[in-house]
Amino acid sequence: MTDTDGQLHNKYRPKSLDQVIGNAHSVTALKGIIKSGKWPSAIAFFGQPSCGKTTLSQCLAADALGIPNLKTPDYTYVNMGDSRGIDDVRNLVQTARLSPSGGVRRFIHLDEIQSVLSNAPAAAALLAPVENPHKRMTWLFSSMSPEKFSSTQNGRALLSRSQQFHLKGYTTEELAKQANRIIRGEEMGFMTRELRDLIVQECNGEMRTLANLLEGIGSYYAGMKNPPDKLPLEAVQEVLSIATGDDDKVAVRLLTSIYAGKMKNVLLELLGITDAFSVISKMIYMNYAVLNDLALAGARHQKVWMTPAAKALKDNLNLPKVAKYDLANMGRMQVALIDLKSQAQTFAIPEDQAILRFAANYITAQT
Repeated sequence: MTDTDGQLHNKYRPKSLDQVIGNAHSVTALKGIIKSGKWPSAIAFFGQPSCGKTTLSQCLAADALGIPNLKTPDYTYVNMGDSRGIDDVRNLVQTARLSPSGGVRRFIHLDEIQSVLSNAPAAAALLAPVENPHKRMTWLFSSMSPEKFSSTQNGRALLSRSQQFHLKGYTTEELAKQANRIIRGEEMGFMTRELRDLIVQECNGEMRTLANLLEGIGSYYAGMKNPPDKLPLEAVQEVLSIATGDDDKVAVRLLTSIYAGKMKNVLLELLGITDAFSVISKMIYMNYAVLNDLALAGARHQKVWMTPAAKALKDNLNLPKVAKYDLANMGRMQVALIDLKSQAQTFAIPEDQAILRFAANYITAQT
């Protein structure tokens, strides 16, 4: 492998719209905005986790500004999950009023924009500059929860003033294309097509996980005493098992155990958790996806994305397509999970202990 300038995911992340894999219609429309110069005051990207929302936002800004690395004061990225207060929004509004330093355009990218909607004063403060933007200023919003916009007046107003892009998850072919790009770039001649296909299968539909798995396999190969010309599948099964023991799989097993009332399994899962808050967030997402999928009785809806993890949870629970008890039960679980996340954010007790208390309370209430 050649030397890298960072993790493979960052190294091979697209730096321009021409490099983006997937969501071709959205890419074409974004190129059209740049070419025509007809910029909306806000552009909103919606989609499941790891479908390219942040990447598309950054590539759009990079192409418009002609600065691939986006090292410019004319591009600002803020995760609103961490900066949702009224003072945070007011600071952003002040920045939005400034003329772009490069004279082209200013972009402010707000990730997890749905987080600010629960703070009515902050959401109202954000709405004002979106309604009356600087002539060379564009807001970029990204969120995996478009339904939260329709539940508040400010959210509906923000949405109505934004050009929306609903992104799709990556196909197997698109993931394989990115894998080939990394394999060629890193000179991983030891990779077989079968091994590549296995990694694509194990990456949970996520480009980041795909790159991390390839990086892990590359490190494993580099550490072998007598590396073969081609790496056999059986030599890396354990490596893949360790590398894919991620938060998604832990979240699926935890939720399955809680629904099944198996407290011992919950305790065993908690022993192996390294990022409890991430697991909580993933449990909320996948439970909500399955809940809505059940309500839709298998029909498709642009606001419901059944990720591989959500599908795994649904399979584990072995639920029928529609059952009032299951819907009510999962609804109660969703409310309890949201309360759990709010409690975890206070840091009153360790996050894994918060999960334990949540599981014990839920299981007890069902017996």
